[in-house]
Amino acid sequence: MVIQANSHCFYGVEEMRNQAHGLCRDYLHGAWQLISPDDMVIKPISGGMSNFLFLCELPDDQQPLAGEPCQVLLRMYGQVQDGGHESITESVIFTLLAERRLGPKLYGIFPGGRLEEFIQASSLRYSDLRSPEVSRQIARQLATVHSLDVPICKEPRFIWQMMKKWIRMTKECLDDRTMAEHADKVDVIKSLRLVSFEQEMEWLKRYFDRVPSPVVFCHNDLQEGNVLRHSDVKGGRQRLTLIDFEYCSYNYRGFDLANHFCEWLYDYSSPQPPFFTEHPDRWPSRDEQLRFIRAYLEHRFKTAAVDDDDEHPVMDKEQLQREEESMLDEINVYSLGSHLFWAVWSITNAATSSINFGYWDYSLCRLKAYQRQKQHLMESDPRCPKMAQGVKRNLD
Repeated sequence: MVIQANSHCFYGVEEMRNQAHGLCRDYLHGAWQLISPDDMVIKPISGGMSNFLFLCELPDDQQPLAGEPCQVLLRMYGQVQDGGHESITESVIFTLLAERRLGPKLYGIFPGGRLEEFIQASSLRYSDLRSPEVSRQIARQLATVHSLDVPICKEPRFIWQMMKKWIRMTKECLDDRTMAEHADKVDVIKSLRLVSFEQEMEWLKRYFDRVPSPVVFCHNDLQEGNVLRHSDVKGGRQRLTLIDFEYCSYNYRGFDLANHFCEWLYDYSSPQPPFFTEHPDRWPSRDEQLRFIRAYLEHRFKTAAVDDDDEHPVMDKEQLQREEESMLDEINVYSLGSHLFWAVWSITNAATSSINFGYWDYSLCRLKAYQRQKQHLMESDPRCPKMAQGVKRNLD
């Protein structure tokens, strides 16, 4: 998840400068070893809800000596990873995507962060997601990601493992009576305490079992802040690059598609608390979803045909329509997973993150969206399992 530059870093200015200089000197060598911390240019850039980002540059009067970059992006993880496992997996994924030119180059990995290529680009804006051409390009990028064979666990355990961990942390957080210090969030916290997140997750598992979705390598966090638009134009088309692979894993295709469309509802560019705005009326129309799906399928077929030594079978019109309807169905159902996933994520961050963002409000917002969609599906989808008794139905 990414927001604009309204985050406040917990590092002291001089401490951060010295640490950044030492990392650049050790990992980049060349001209970086000739400059002092005071010589180096360092600028905080668009912050994230999980990481702190800095642009590090050589001074104007110091040229590179042996092909080393003159500017890099320094990413410092904003949270302690669980035993380092998550950061190791992310580093493997980042390295593979960099080698395949699907993401920025990697210059160094260290405990607590990494050095990566700084791309002369800007993140997409919230309004860009509705652009027909941008949407098609994102669909093609996502299709490429879904076609990858990555050497990590290929079972769709990630979503459940992460939610289980976060739900445990959420329970501890909400049971902690010192939460009263968040005096302006008392009502929000009370509402969140009414929900049995464990029961909701188990209900969701049963529902997903009834609505199959292919398991593919997924980005899992495809929103506007994680798509860069390059400043240069090639072939008359602006290039896009996906970034932030923190949550990449094998997962249900429907989750990745639905998660992207859920992000059409949330704008993270607000400079005022809670630093986001919700637009529940901006869920993509059927035509907008089909435009994305058709670009996605067309690119998957092209990629498969190139990679396959044999002639790749092409879907006829009837098969294509069935696949489109299946993907629309997946999006409708798996949007539940996106809402619940980020709701529990946000509660854990509300208690642990040093980044300035309205985590409490965001959690309640996503939870209400989850419950509205759940109620809609229970009323309209015969496959939808009945709600367990005692589970809170509505937060409104």
